[in-house]
Amino acid sequence: PILWNLFLSDLTMRRHAVDDVALAGVSVSHLEQADDIVVFSTSLATVQAKLNDLMSWCSPNLAYINAIKTKYMVFGPRNARDRDLCVNGRRIELVDSYTYVAICFSTAGPDVSAQHTAERAAAARRTANVCLSIETYAAQLPPWAALTLCQSHIDPHHGCEVVLDARKESPTPLVRVQHTYLRRVLGLTSRSRTSVLFTPETGVWPITYRRISLALR
Repeated sequence: PILWNLFLSDLTMRRHAVDDVALAGVSVSHLEQADDIVVFSTSLATVQAKLNDLMSWCSPNLAYINAIKTKYMVFGPRNARDRDLCVNGRRIELVDSYTYVAICFSTAGPDVSAQHTAERAAAARRTANVCLSIETYAAQLPPWAALTLCQSHIDPHHGCEVVLDARKESPTPLVRVQHTYLRRVLGLTSRSRTSVLFTPETGVWPITYRRISLALR
């Protein structure tokens, strides 16, 4: 990434005062993670202009934009007069969801991170099932070992520093996984009180508060 940062250090895009996204009064038009570049604006026309600037930079620097791998998303209603975006003369695909730097963004609903949360919950559930299946091949898993596995492999907080819970029900899939696993480890029924899951003995935080704490660090 450091070499790519140096390589891209002279990449500039024209400012568009009306359509640019501002962060603390600073216009932010693009982000880079090594060679993964994202360009954004509040209008498709401006995004196309910035893509043109990017292509103009690529030519003298012997770089090339892969139109097949390039996608674009529209958050909110799309203007019927907007044209599709193009790169190197080729139309790029409009998608409903895309994963950038391990974070999945989606335009399928009001919560842009809902799909990311669902994927994290599914991954945590699979890992929890694998951990609990140890009891099938060995002795019963001691609570301390199960809790250690929970905190190191199951605690589904990946990306919570940037994927904030925008709605009250946003972390619900993650909460269900955590409650199910802890109840199984402690030998409790599915209707037991959740307060007994989070005690000094378990040392586990409710996932909602855990995510808030990590986001505020």
